[in-house]
Amino acid sequence: MNGAFEGDLIRPLGLVTLNFGYAEYELDSFIERLSSVGLAPESWAQRPIGQKLLLLTEAVRALDISVQAQLEALLDDARRLLDHRNLLVHGCLLSGGRIVSGRSGVKQKRTSVEDLALLAEAAFSWKERLWSYRWKQVEPLLEAMLANAG
Repeated sequence: MNGAFEGDLIRPLGLVTLNFGYAEYELDSFIERLSSVGLAPESWAQRPIGQKLLLLTEAVRALDISVQAQLEALLDDARRLLDHRNLLVHGCLLSGGRIVSGRSGVKQKRTSVEDLALLAEAAFSWKERLWSYRWKQVEPLLEAMLANAG
C-alpha cells in the first residue's frame, strides 16, 4: 500500500461510521437524562437506534407540545440519514462506489467519496442540532418539571 487513497471509499466510509457513532452517543446521553427523571424506561440502552428515537418521541411528548415540531423535524432527518447509512452498512460496497445487495430484486446503487463525505457531515450536523435542541428546548422543561415536583 503506498498511502495514496485518492478516490478511496474507505476513509470517508470510516468518517460516516465515526460521525454516526457520535450522533448515537448524543442520543444515548439525551435518553439517559430523560430516563433519570422517569420519562424513559431504564431498559432503553440495549435497544436499536430506531426504538431509541421512538422513546425520545414519547418522552418529549410527555413534557410539552411546544417542542414537538422541532423534534419531528429532527426525527425526519434522522430517519433519512439512517436509511442512507443502512444502505451502505447492509449492502456490499464495491470498487467504483457500487452498492449491491445479496437479496434478489434489489437494484444496484452507487455512491462516491463526495456522497460519503456529505453523509458524514450531515450525521455530525444532526448530532449538533440534537444537542442544541436538548439543551435549549428540553432541559429547561426538565428543570421546571423537577422544580415543580420538589
